[in-house]
Amino acid sequence: MIQRLSSPTDTRLDDYRHLTDARARRRLEGDDFFTIEGPFAVERLCRSHHRVRSIVVDEAHLARLIERCSPIDAPVYVVERTTLTELVGFNLHRGVIATADRQPPRPLGELIANATRIIVLEGLNDPENVGAIARSARALGCDALVLDPTCIDPYTRRTVRVSMGEILFLPWARRSRAEWPNTLDELVRAGFETWAMTPAADSDDIWTLPP
Repeated sequence: MIQRLSSPTDTRLDDYRHLTDARARRRLEGDDFFTIEGPFAVERLCRSHHRVRSIVVDEAHLARLIERCSPIDAPVYVVERTTLTELVGFNLHRGVIATADRQPPRPLGELIANATRIIVLEGLNDPENVGAIARSARALGCDALVLDPTCIDPYTRRTVRVSMGEILFLPWARRSRAEWPNTLDELVRAGFETWAMTPAADSDDIWTLPP
């Protein structure tokens, strides 16, 4: 349902406030929902299994949104560019932003039962790095993501944007500190072969390894 709004203080837009304040966003979103920005990421969101809460779009991007995301089973709020800027706190030049319900992490056993290639990340806290890895993982046929307890939240707004929404198609597991030391052993017992990148001087040259 398309609704045109004129005021950035409209309560229907409350999901989109304080986007530049990470702590405020964490309090607002909690473990309930997350934010997606940019037309490509929002288009991918609409094709994923995440329930869309709402979409905010400026007039210039409305036609593309309707063309590529219909039908949309969520409110679509159309605002002027100045209203959008005032609402989110910066010039959102991509003109489209949305919120959607988070999906919880899965137990590792459940995740690997339906996976053939898994990306395992340890200690990655840069949202752009995680987003780029997720995008590449999808292109290379990987179908699940396992995170150690120190990795950044995969639903971070910048992570989703850099992944171009592809991270929304990767089921994921988060290992606790107690579980993490045994994670690779569990994957090996489940039949996975483990490959890891390292700058160690005594490691094998990646170009000499048969994939």
